[in-house]
Amino acid sequence: MLFSCIYIIQTVIFIGALIYFLYKKDLSSVLLLVCDLLSIVVVYFQNYEEYPWTKEIYEFATVDYTATGYNEGEYYGGWEDEYPQGFGRLTYRHFIDDKYYSIKYQGEIYRALYYEGEFDHGWRVGQGTVVYEGGFRDEGIFYGKWETGKIVFVGRRWLNDDQYLELEMEAINGVDAKDHYDPQGWIYVEDQQSGVQE
Repeated sequence: MLFSCIYIIQTVIFIGALIYFLYKKDLSSVLLLVCDLLSIVVVYFQNYEEYPWTKEIYEFATVDYTATGYNEGEYYGGWEDEYPQGFGRLTYRHFIDDKYYSIKYQGEIYRALYYEGEFDHGWRVGQGTVVYEGGFRDEGIFYGKWETGKIVFVGRRWLNDDQYLELEMEAINGVDAKDHYDPQGWIYVEDQQSGVQE
């Protein structure tokens, strides 16, 4: 909050000085002040997620965000009280500790690339999509913080837009979950469109 007040005071002083030197027609001072104001803009976007009035993180000035060791990366979208809030996108990165959000399929591990959808105080809550390596994506409703026994996702796991599984994810703990698939297995879009049931 102190940094926010200092920033506002500094900006007001520079704008006041700019108006004064424009009135005096002192062009060299005006040019210097314009350069200083541009540097204030740069500093603003380096720290703007910390300001209480920030309601949006812009794609051209993403912020590093870490919810857990698994959910960390670059974020842009709705923002409130230093948390993702509303619609946004978290691109997963920074896996220094080798912990990353992923799925396992036929013995292979596919890392999550990004989540795009609704957030509530930093948690994925509401409609959203997680896109993974290998053409996989989970599309449906997310239910926030992972707690033992809680259903944290209900929707579909897609593979390359041509097949999907009905999926429900149940948290085992704060970072792991079990996948519950519909027993009918993969549903092929082409078969559905032609009316063929397998």
